[in-house]
Amino acid sequence: GRRPVAGRPSWIRPLTARSSARAGFARGVTGCSGAAACAPGSRGIAVVTGGSRGIGAAIALALAAEGYAVAVNYCGNAVAAEAVVARIRAAGGMAAAFRANVAAEGDVVRLFEDAQRHWPELAMTALVNNAGVVGKKGVLGFKAGIEGVDTAAFRELFDVNVLGPLIATREFARRAGKGSGVVNISSGSAAMAANLYGMSKAALNSMQAWLVEDLTPKGIRMNSVSPGMTRSDMIANWLATEPDCKEIPMRRVGEPEEIADAVVFLLSEKASYIAGANLRVAGGRAPGSFIH
Repeated sequence: GRRPVAGRPSWIRPLTARSSARAGFARGVTGCSGAAACAPGSRGIAVVTGGSRGIGAAIALALAAEGYAVAVNYCGNAVAAEAVVARIRAAGGMAAAFRANVAAEGDVVRLFEDAQRHWPELAMTALVNNAGVVGKKGVLGFKAGIEGVDTAAFRELFDVNVLGPLIATREFARRAGKGSGVVNISSGSAAMAANLYGMSKAALNSMQAWLVEDLTPKGIRMNSVSPGMTRSDMIANWLATEPDCKEIPMRRVGEPEEIADAVVFLLSEKASYIAGANLRVAGGRAPGSFIH
């Protein structure tokens, strides 16, 4: 069954039996310091790309619980995005869904314009570059060779995983002030021989290393989170064949809420001196040996 974690809104952390073991640690890392700190909209606007499901949805819910007005971005699944928004609003939080293809510059510009227009009284304070694609199975898979690569697939992957975060960060920086933050959702595959997906995540990490030099003096902190094997449709087949998760030192996969905890921490005052970091949330699995 599901039960809420004590001291946190019931809609933010629907725990499964597998994820309940880490609840105490999560409470210690994040959480509001008082009712005023968690008031809806008190933390400004947070834009979460790819926020309609999985890790993105968990991040949107977590940030709403921290007092952000959350712009839940989606590309094709409006129903899922509105469901996330409904959960947040039902608990008294602030959220709205915004359609945008992060690979299309005009869409990204409109995403930020629309979010600011929706909450004109609030400052733009947080961006989570979560939207991403893995690539076509059999063409860009982890075992695909050079003969299977096609330029159209390459462009799609890099447009979403690299250009999208770059454009979103540019639009965010044009509107954000000191004390704001950006978190990129990267991957341990950036250090793997993981074909084009790993290449795109390595490029994302390189983008961060470059932008930190520019953004940090302006009061905008940028960091990233690299999830390990995290419960999702993507790893369902693997989990069915490896239920004991022997490749992971903690012997379990991560939950989307655990990735969200890391994002909340990096955007919080507790991480005020952290910029340019890449936080691995992978159950102890070494970098370069896991995917998400």
